[in-house]
Amino acid sequence: TGVEAAFQARGVREFDPGHPAGADADGRDLADAVDAMTKPPNNCKDVVIYIDGHGYATGPTGVLVGYKYTPTEVHRGTQWYRMEARTVTAADVEGILRDHRETTFKVIVDACYSGRFVLDLPASENPNLLALDTASRADEVSWSFLHTVTVNGTVYESRTNNPGNARADGHGRGEFTNGLIAGLTSAAASPAEVAAAQANGGSLLGHL
Repeated sequence: TGVEAAFQARGVREFDPGHPAGADADGRDLADAVDAMTKPPNNCKDVVIYIDGHGYATGPTGVLVGYKYTPTEVHRGTQWYRMEARTVTAADVEGILRDHRETTFKVIVDACYSGRFVLDLPASENPNLLALDTASRADEVSWSFLHTVTVNGTVYESRTNNPGNARADGHGRGEFTNGLIAGLTSAAASPAEVAAAQANGGSLLGHL
């Protein structure tokens, strides 16, 4: 929600990946959404893909973004469901980049082991990928919300340092996403940074 609000405040149009009822969007849904936004009448030429979920340390590079729930039998008066993992993989993203060579992309991945996307999407093979930002290296977990952090005996309160990191349920955003929102908001509010980005040419959003 915070990412959506930050980008919408900058005038960026949002396209929600359509997906079947009872299921979160997966890589196929994401590809369909990109198709819709880049073709007439939308004709977007500069796209941000934001992926948030649980990363995998091994196996195909990807992010678990949710589940599809399919009703099965009723057992002792309780409806049971079959859960099917919904993922977005590096291969899904690579296919999107390949199918839209005339469109530039920024890809943001907030998940553990998300640095694996960097390994699987080399810049030399994906010239239309202007920026790939990940919350971790390929071999490390990422920070979720932080209540307190202790460094050399000093206790730091995350939600004090980053007031926007507080949510109504008492948990904060992932630290990477919170930093993304803070940085984008700060850069866009700075005439000097906007002017410098415009002077560089190309994707303004990419520079920000």
